[in-house]
Order: sequence, then C-alpha cells, then structure tokens
Amino acid sequence: MRMSLGGNEDTGKMSESRCLLVVGLLVLAPAAPVRSQEASARTAAIEGTVRDWASGRPILRARVCAFWEGLPAHAIQCAVADTAGEYFIGQLYSGVQLLQFECETGRMTFDVRQLATVRVTVAAHDTLAFEARVPMSGCDQRPYEIVAGEFRGHWASGFELDDFVPCNDTTKHAWVERQGLRSGELWHLPEGELYEGGNRWFVRWRGVWIGPRSLLPSYHMVVDSVLDMRVPQSDDCAG
Repeated sequence: MRMSLGGNEDTGKMSESRCLLVVGLLVLAPAAPVRSQEASARTAAIEGTVRDWASGRPILRARVCAFWEGLPAHAIQCAVADTAGEYFIGQLYSGVQLLQFECETGRMTFDVRQLATVRVTVAAHDTLAFEARVPMSGCDQRPYEIVAGEFRGHWASGFELDDFVPCNDTTKHAWVERQGLRSGELWHLPEGELYEGGNRWFVRWRGVWIGPRSLLPSYHMVVDSVLDMRVPQSDDCAG
C-alpha cells in the first residue's frame, strides 16, 4: 500500500507504509514489515507517535480516535498515547480514516484540547505506521509522579470517593483504590467506627502513590498493607 496526498492506493503490495505529518503535509518514508492480523471485516490498524511539531517532543497522554469515512459520526476506536507519545489502534475498517488528536489541558475540569484532524488511508490486513506532528500549545504535560513506600495521613470514606490527604503535603488529595478497602479485609475499623460516607481516620499504610492522573490534577493511592488506623487526633501529622 502506498500513501499519497491524493489518497491513491496500490493494492498489489501488502506492505506497511510510514508517513509523517508536519503541519498538514504527508511525507513518504521507507516501508516496514507487515503486522499480520486475523482475517475479519476490521483487519486494519494504525500505530504511531504524536509529537510537537516545533520541538519534536512526544505529547504525553494524547488521545487519538479513528473515524471511518463510512461511519463519520462515531469513532471506531480510540487510544491514549503513553509517556513516549506512542499509540496503537487496531480493529479498523480498511479505507479512509479521520484521525482526531486531542490532549489533556491544565484546567480543573474534564477538558481537552483538539490538536488536529488528519485524513489517512489504511489497507485491510495492514498496519499503517503514522507519526503526527501537531502544535501542543495548551496541553498539560506534567509527567506521572510515582512513589512507593509508607504513607501517613487522613483518609475519609465515602460512597463515591475515598479521599486520602497525606501529612507531608496537605494540598494533594488522592483517590484510594477501593479493592480491599473494606472492614475485615485489609484491616478492622477502630471499635465503634462504621464505614460510611464522611467518616475520617488517621492511617499509616504501605503502597504506591501515583499522579497526577487523567484529566484532573488528582492522585491515586494503591494500598498494599495497613500499618495503623485510628480515630484522628490534633497532632497526627506532627513531627
């Protein structure tokens, strides 16, 4: 398969094409080996990288959605680029795809910025390697913070949110992984305490602190083991 600005295909060649988007321009690059896929109506795929057009740096967590020309109102598949800006979208129909690129913004709400929409052509049983270079102005590019160890702070239970505020930085709030966080599973609640919305305890636990995550500048706490849990006191975080 060959890509051109006019979208023509040479269906006699089942090879993978490499393309580069620079401010709307498609440039041909050397062909690469074909990724074989199970024969079905949706056997095409796209793999690639999202980069800033000016600096060439990868755009972290960029969202890429493929809209098939035969069904333009709904995305067939979406993927989120990793910390290297790389993504893979499989199970696509062959033919013309509109790739829509978005990124997270630094706002406090669930907000995204649309970066570009690019028209590409993919062939059945083929994987198109596609590098997009788009302007990343306005994208939130803070890397994930990952810390493992022992954590001290206050945890408030809730029906929709388990919120942990660490002693060392009370400006940070973490969503607590619900798995196992029930009385009698990882720990026993202090005597007379109930697991219900609004209850608050002082805790020491071992686990992994991850953040910021998703579209909000919030964090995520995954608990491995509970070291201590009790009713809060005024000097919990002293020392």
